[in-house]
Amino acid sequence: MKSEIKVLYVVSLATFMRSFGQVIYSPSIVTMRNDLLTTTTMIGLTFSVYGMILAFSQVAYGPIVDRFDTKKLLIFGLGFFSIASLAGYLANGIWLILIVRGFQAIGIAAAASVGIALMLTGCGKTLPEKLGLSRSSWNEMSSEDRNLMIYDYAEIE
Repeated sequence: MKSEIKVLYVVSLATFMRSFGQVIYSPSIVTMRNDLLTTTTMIGLTFSVYGMILAFSQVAYGPIVDRFDTKKLLIFGLGFFSIASLAGYLANGIWLILIVRGFQAIGIAAAASVGIALMLTGCGKTLPEKLGLSRSSWNEMSSEDRNLMIYDYAEIE
């Protein structure tokens, strides 16, 4: 049971990082635009690239999660996301940031896919009556509705 709690914490952190990675720099859109000498549209494209690659990567990770060890895949995903985040910090142009955002999405998608798989296999087998609650909690934690606030910052000049 103790190891299940540790896994729960790591998966929860991964879920948090997935959304956090999407909206963390929303307040910095104007500053980034000025520092990178680019347009608000190009900065907005970083959100689109992240979201699109995240969605496709989660679908691609489905069979991979079934085939490989979830613990190693989770560590790989979080590590890949972290390295891509560091690269994003060091990036000095919008095109490099767009590429890095894609790599961030690929990394964190592994963690999100592992989280869903662990929730379904763990809760479904041991506590079938808790599966609905855990699934609704997962949906609430990973809801994309809060990302609407991104566009409020894009209008600031």
